[in-house]
This record gives sequence, structure tokens and C-alpha cells, in this order.
Amino acid sequence: MLFFVVCVNCNNSHETVGKKQLFDLNWKFSYGESKFASEIDFSDHGWQNIDLPHDWSTEADFSIQKPSASGEIVGWYRKHFNIPENWIEKDVIIEFEGIGKGAEIFINGLQITESIGKSNSFQLNLKSYLNYEEENVIAIKVSQSKEEFESRDIKNGIFNHVWLIVK
Repeated sequence: MLFFVVCVNCNNSHETVGKKQLFDLNWKFSYGESKFASEIDFSDHGWQNIDLPHDWSTEADFSIQKPSASGEIVGWYRKHFNIPENWIEKDVIIEFEGIGKGAEIFINGLQITESIGKSNSFQLNLKSYLNYEEENVIAIKVSQSKEEFESRDIKNGIFNHVWLIVK
């Protein structure tokens, strides 16, 4: 599976088209509201390096998080990635197998979803949002109410695998 992840960052891979590829490695994570975290040029260098799946309620320091002004607990995920030229004109689908409700997804600074509404699996076509000549950034804001966040019955964050599918 590592081979497929590496190919996402290759510029000349022909074998990746038409395949489902794991997109779990090399994400960044930070707790708390961040007004500009969705922007492509936002600096996430000080953020925690993680691989998915990631359930932030299982981390030791999750209990110290304070709700935002809206009363929610917020976590941000970011991933930088390149798209090979041979993917131009192809559908590039991102598939989430499990993400916390309240997720908002941004590609290259553009919001492509509103709040998801429940923990679920879904797909999004990224084709019209991707840059094939420069680095792309996906940013995901996951927010939960304080009660949901503290519940051990509800998973928080991107708690299952993420895939890229190229058609």
C-alpha cells in the first residue's frame, strides 16, 4: 500500500490511473479554531504530524480542549499533495470511510462542502478544484459539540481511511 501512496506524489506514474489509492499518510493536525487554516498559503509547520485514521478523542490531551465561541470543539486537518500530469481530464475522487459530523472540506482555499451533518462515508469529485502544476492543499475542519466530543460513543476527527480514486 505504501507504493500507492508514493505514487500520488509522482509526476509521471501511469499505473495510478483507475486505481483506488490510500491517502492516509502525511497529514497535519491541530486543535482549535483557526480563521485561516483553510487557505492554501497558511503555515501548518507547527502542527502535529499524523497518519489516518485519527480519532482525536483518544489522545491524552483532548480533555483540555476548550469549546470555541460557538460552543464546539474544533480540530483541523491539512494535507499537501501533488497531482501527476497524466491525471488531467480524469475524475479524481476522494473517498472518506469515516469522518466526524460537522466536517467542512476545503481544496486550495475553496470550500467544497458545508457541514457533513453526521459521521459517515462519502465521496467528492475534486477534478475542478485541483491544480496540476502546483502543490494542492486539502483542509478539513471537524467540529463537535462539547457533549459529543466528550462522549466515548462518538468518534471525532477522520477516524477511518481516506482514498483517492482516479477514473
